[in-house]
Amino acid sequence: RLTIPRGISNGPVAIKAGYLLTMAGEPIKDGVILIKNGKIESVGRHLNIPGSYKIIDASDFVVMPGLVCPRSYIGISSNWRQQSSIDEIANPVTPELEVKHAIEPQAPHFTFTRQLGITTALITPGNKNVIGGQGVVLKTYGNVVDKMIVKDKAIMVFGLGAQAKREDQLPRTRMGLAALLRETLIKAKDYLEAKQKNGSEKEGTKRRDFSLEALIPVLKGEMPVLVHCERLDDIYTALRIADEFRIKMVIDGGTAAYKLADELKKREIPVIIEDLLRGTGGVEDKDFTPEAPAILSRAGVKIAFRAKEGTWYAPGVAWGGGDLLEIAAFAVRNGMDEEAALRAITIDAARIIGVDNRLGSLEPNKDADILILRGHPFRTKSIPEAVFADGKLIYQREK
Repeated sequence: RLTIPRGISNGPVAIKAGYLLTMAGEPIKDGVILIKNGKIESVGRHLNIPGSYKIIDASDFVVMPGLVCPRSYIGISSNWRQQSSIDEIANPVTPELEVKHAIEPQAPHFTFTRQLGITTALITPGNKNVIGGQGVVLKTYGNVVDKMIVKDKAIMVFGLGAQAKREDQLPRTRMGLAALLRETLIKAKDYLEAKQKNGSEKEGTKRRDFSLEALIPVLKGEMPVLVHCERLDDIYTALRIADEFRIKMVIDGGTAAYKLADELKKREIPVIIEDLLRGTGGVEDKDFTPEAPAILSRAGVKIAFRAKEGTWYAPGVAWGGGDLLEIAAFAVRNGMDEEAALRAITIDAARIIGVDNRLGSLEPNKDADILILRGHPFRTKSIPEAVFADGKLIYQREK
């Protein structure tokens, strides 16, 4: 069993690892990580450990970066009162919404994710709007949202497909989804051009439109767009819109994305696989195959996996599909390269959500987000022994 000295979160720390997966190069046997002020100071073999450093002897364990979940509803899907803040369905177009205002840091889901080794997550609105609002990247520990933020206004959420259709108003069809999305983006483009022509803000607050203003970073290429779509035709629609408005795009869901692997690679559009541990049974997922991650990865498409949140009282792993290590292992079992699968839950996931400068690998000057496992990450019994974020111990397995 891993022994961690008391007061480990105070002062500099050295972790002696039996096997070190840095995700920034080759694995290191008998590696050492030096941590100071919440950052990784140095990584390598035979490092000199200063006398002031507390030592964690993990020589019988595997050490790797904290896991990164590229999309999540933790903190907004449910709480002790079983309330949800995932979708604002009063209006199908709500780009001005910011999900950070709905997140409850005390929600049980944050505890569950830490226990599974997830130290960072992109939290977004849901899929029931054509434009659902803005996501935020958070660390999974803390009591105040503002202090947990890694990247604010990180992404804009678009919805194409069955979930975004309405029963009693536009859009009721896929034609309506595409038309409403294009109409809004054209309005935002005209609004941006008018602001630039008129000298930014000097027209006064009466002429401001906060909904259209929220889309300006998207049109400028400063904010990527996460488009939830599953079917092949919906992914084609997403690509047409990306081409027309020259926006940076991430495909989310992506059941049929593997059929367009070459197109996605050519456009450098990554894919977040939402539900790999499932069967088929609906029109939306008729093209599902568990080999999709392997096909996309071999084509050079960056991919990541989303972990399910579960219920308000039980972690997603209890229902299947809640554990990023399990999902990645299943992808390997279905043909994905092992290293690519590890990247999909660490550095590639961090790149997709725009935080790879701080997270996703064990390198000097990056955040000391670290996961210590019993053995190889893809073995069933290799559950987290300890999890660190910013050099602080945020979870340790109890006897």
